[in-house]
Amino acid sequence: MAEVIDIEIISTCDDMYKAANRVFEDFFNVKLAIKNALMMDSWSFDNIHEIGIDQIERELNKLSNNIMTIKFDSSIGEVGTYIEKKEEEYIYECWLNPNDELSEYDYKKLQKEIVNFFLNNKDIIVCGIGREVVFDYDKGLENSILESKNFDVWIVNNDELKAKLCTMSTII
Repeated sequence: MAEVIDIEIISTCDDMYKAANRVFEDFFNVKLAIKNALMMDSWSFDNIHEIGIDQIERELNKLSNNIMTIKFDSSIGEVGTYIEKKEEEYIYECWLNPNDELSEYDYKKLQKEIVNFFLNNKDIIVCGIGREVVFDYDKGLENSILESKNFDVWIVNNDELKAKLCTMSTII
């Protein structure tokens, strides 16, 4: 396996993982199918249990202080999404661990596809793209972005937040 490519999304929409997967599907010309879904109470994997694929949408609608993980069948590598909800915002970490390392050229092309897809999307508050990223949303959005690691690009669709972060060279 190669370096994990992450798309970190903060959104008010409960199905944004589908959009991130569409980018992977279009870029790699593959179809992703849900393999399994799990719910857990914390990142310590407390009270972990599988949920039916047909229950994902219903569980997303009532997601509160727990975490959902969705893994996908894929020919391009391991693909998955972690989803949390903090107040009215959904936090998505969509990831791809490709079978083969992407060249720097292909990684930049993928970044561009992601940016084009999410830029000016009114359902997206923030979208970060990177490899092997570190992001802790519990620090508040601005501090989380400032203290994050390994992000190459941040899409910020909130003008007030964008103004606060204007010194960062990775902000779009």
